Amino acid sequence: MGTSASFGVTTTDANDNVIDIVSSGLVVSTTTARPIASGSISIDNPPVVNGETDSYLVTITPSTALIVGDKISIVFPTQTTVSSTASCSAVLGFTSVSCSISGNNVTMTVLALTGTNLTTNGQF
Repeated sequence: MGTSASFGVTTTDANDNVIDIVSSGLVVSTTTARPIASGSISIDNPPVVNGETDSYLVTITPSTALIVGDKISIVFPTQTTVSSTASCSAVLGFTSVSCSISGNNVTMTVLALTGTNLTTNGQF
């Protein structure tokens, strides 16, 4: 967490005459993440032989709308080996995504959305 941004604030009267102004130095930080409204991970095509490659379908409904550039990180259990050549593809709500792999952590980055933001049931 800990994302912050600096911005300015101006107050005006009914005739748009400036009353107070601060043009920089105000910082708002987010320190607490909201929980995901709902989410699931399912095996898309379960393997028949132990050790076969699995495909997972991730479904997420965020509490806060996702926009281009946002990321979703999934930490797989240690019993699951995530290949360093694993890939992600957009299914529902997303039109383009990319993935990076670090051990059992898969981070998906939103590159393009079906609309301007994702508020319900995105799948990749």
